Amino acid sequence: MAWKFRLFEGKELKKIIEEKLSSINLEIDKLNSNLVTCFKEYRKKLNNKIREINVKYDTNRLEQEIAIVISKTDINEEIDRISIHTKRLFDILNNERLIGMKSNFILQEIIRESNTITSKAININIVKSAIEIKILTEQIREQIQNIE
Repeated sequence: MAWKFRLFEGKELKKIIEEKLSSINLEIDKLNSNLVTCFKEYRKKLNNKIREINVKYDTNRLEQEIAIVISKTDINEEIDRISIHTKRLFDILNNERLIGMKSNFILQEIIRESNTITSKAININIVKSAIEIKILTEQIREQIQNIE
């Protein structure tokens, strides 16, 4: 009888984990949409500041500086890796019996990518999504420990 309850509990925990993984994917979508807006806002803000202080500048040089900032704050690789990791976790949940160690390693990688995003972010919405991903990842880690 106890094994039936554990089986039921395992199925319910799997649903919870899948919901949290789906929530991470929603945050990834938010990151992608905020990224485009973020760079446009940065360019606009920088142009406004330059106009505000009324200084002459070389437009080519300004574009180079903007490109450098965009390059340093580009989080596309981190977003792609988090997406790959969530797909892998879905796969592990649905196709493997022992999920603990592999899942913990992948969750650790998601946290690492989220930390990189927060350190590169130049927009509060990007920071919020990265923090939400970290929170969801920790919640998944707790649930996986309950499965073991």
